[in-house]
Amino acid sequence: MLAPSLDGCGERHHLVRRGITVGTHAQEVAQLLFYDDLGDVTLVGTSSGGMVIQKAAELARERIRRLVFVDALALLPGERVDAIVKRSAPNEVTELTTGPTRADAESRLFRDLDPATRAWALARITPHPLAALEAPMEPTTFWEQAWRATVIRCRRAANPPEAHQRRTAERLGAAWHELDTGHYPMLSEPEALARGLLYAELDAICAALRRDTEAARVTLRLDAPPRALSVADVTAEALAPGVASLRGQTSIDQRAAGSIRWLEAHRRVLVQEDVSKAEAPPPPELVRLYGATAQMLGPVLRDGGLVGWISVHHTGGPRRWSAGDVAALETAVRDVTRELERI
Repeated sequence: MLAPSLDGCGERHHLVRRGITVGTHAQEVAQLLFYDDLGDVTLVGTSSGGMVIQKAAELARERIRRLVFVDALALLPGERVDAIVKRSAPNEVTELTTGPTRADAESRLFRDLDPATRAWALARITPHPLAALEAPMEPTTFWEQAWRATVIRCRRAANPPEAHQRRTAERLGAAWHELDTGHYPMLSEPEALARGLLYAELDAICAALRRDTEAARVTLRLDAPPRALSVADVTAEALAPGVASLRGQTSIDQRAAGSIRWLEAHRRVLVQEDVSKAEAPPPPELVRLYGATAQMLGPVLRDGGLVGWISVHHTGGPRRWSAGDVAALETAVRDVTRELERI
């Protein structure tokens, strides 16, 4: 893992000067990836770092595996941060930098940190290069490209607004996660954030499958005891707007369902165009409480055993799944199986 301090920030704050922008910060990141010869990279940005990873990903496209926006800004060309972020107290602004006052940082930005961590953060916070935060977003082709992405929103933070982060997820077809913490989860909830990053690729696989099939919901369930994963709860999930999540719904005996017993017996994709007429029915709660009316299931196998499955749900009536839908699910199963080697 690399966590570089960008020009004019952190221990490099003494180098702050005119001309530091989102674009120059992005060039730094892209050059780091090049000179360290890094590939298959998960690029993570938090807060205004979201804008940086947009441009960096564009510059180093061939080196990026996935993007993760953690309570982050992701601007369209020409947009300005101050049109999106509404601050309760004005920043301290000089001709070179902008940033919160110490009192604002202590009482608002860092208020959910324990006293020792808050003191540590306050001792190290530095103002941001002005143009890298306040200038209009530079021209970019980022939004015209397809990316594997995850958006992680921090519920206790007022900024960036939820609507802005929802826009990022919807435009990118990204997986969506929430953490019950403030704007700096790497300080307040590092273990929860680390889990989110670890499984970001699984989220991205689900999000891509939901996008490709135009499904209402895609879930992945895995049994992986070393990682405290169980099919009783979803490991990864992607949802269409307004569709209920299955996260945390652990009361259903998944392996007792007729559909899962069918997967155990046949070890191949199960296609059900109308679950009300299915010979291998899903859990009744899936239909009664969560509205699934048609589904596909793809088995995830490891060492000869069924260690999990991907579910693709449709709501609103029967659905005829196409050959392309089945192929997309089979591709997702292969991607998950490959990713299991990393977990």
